[in-house]
Amino acid sequence: MQQKEILLDLLIKLSENKNPMIQLWISFLMGNPSGLEPISSESSDFVFPYRRESIQALEWASQNNDQWEWTYYLALNYWAKDRDVEALKLMNDLETIPDHGPFYSARAYLRNKYGNDGIEEDLDRSILYDRDSWPIQLNAVKYYQDENLWSKALDLTEKANNQFPDNFNIEVMYAKSLLNLGKYDECIDVLKVTKVLPSEMARESRQLYEWAYIGKSIELIKKKKILAAKNSIRSSREWPDNLGIGKPYNTDERLQDILDAFIDDTIDVISLKKSLTKISNDSNGYRLILTKSIMEILG
Repeated sequence: MQQKEILLDLLIKLSENKNPMIQLWISFLMGNPSGLEPISSESSDFVFPYRRESIQALEWASQNNDQWEWTYYLALNYWAKDRDVEALKLMNDLETIPDHGPFYSARAYLRNKYGNDGIEEDLDRSILYDRDSWPIQLNAVKYYQDENLWSKALDLTEKANNQFPDNFNIEVMYAKSLLNLGKYDECIDVLKVTKVLPSEMARESRQLYEWAYIGKSIELIKKKKILAAKNSIRSSREWPDNLGIGKPYNTDERLQDILDAFIDDTIDVISLKKSLTKISNDSNGYRLILTKSIMEILG
């Protein structure tokens, strides 16, 4: 038996799995475009073409069949081989034909990477077609947070938090949105009941917890509520078990130390400003916002 026949025999046996890529190879090796037609009845979930060898077959499929899925799979395969520009062109050519959430998430990512328009519209469509997918919604949230569109991020995370209760990935992003809008008490309330498993989110959740209490303490100092501010600073030094990360041997609590020293008047303001400037030079993101806020109250 020839190698091609052996391969076809094996693929036909595997075709019971209803995987579109198996269907593709059978049709491609037989030179039979009509075998591509049933694709519309199969799910596109968890289909991620990445092999260089499948590009030729997918190019053949997209040329011989007008169903959007084959063009989408070809775009994914191009993307997997760092042919991002070609992948984006194919996705753009599909316009709004696909009814598949991950398609719009993928195109939004590439459009953002190359400065194309239509990113927010794609993110909206990704949620529209895949409302029950929390990763789809979290992907949209992260985009808005990266773009500092915090009101939009809060709106999405609030809805997602209601739809997917007890999902710590969503809860941490919800807390992050609240923090960046200065809603410190609400942020703290969310993090107090969030149970984070050890993961990348654990480090961020504890950082948000610390920043929320520092931000709250700054507001309290401005309002001359010194005792409450001291309590808030003390809380910012805590490492709650529910946030999924243990307290390291060495911790960076310089911002808290500066605030305590300012309240207790144990170090002169000029020295505190010098220390804060050093911290500011090594800071970014919300930590930088906090250093600027502290500098304001130092005068």
